[in-house]
Amino acid sequence: MLKKFIYISLLLILTGCSEKSGVYPSGQNTYAISNQAATGFSGLQDIKSEAYQEASEFCQKQNKDFEVVNIETTKPPYILGNYPRIDIRFKCITN
Repeated sequence: MLKKFIYISLLLILTGCSEKSGVYPSGQNTYAISNQAATGFSGLQDIKSEAYQEASEFCQKQNKDFEVVNIETTKPPYILGNYPRIDIRFKCITN
């Protein structure tokens, strides 16, 4: 019974955290952001929206517009560590 409780607790702790990189430089005048869901049960759309919002806010702080350069996403099935993930490269361009 104790082993089962420990196993379930550990599983919940590991799956309860998503990974977000924040915005980081990715070349000359280019930035990137990466988001990964904590489990395969989350949809790609949620983490995509969060990444777009964070990138857009980053550019708005510079009084610039957000322009996507490249997007890469994981493909289903979302099992065995292949969780929904999005990597966005973007530029902040003058309004």
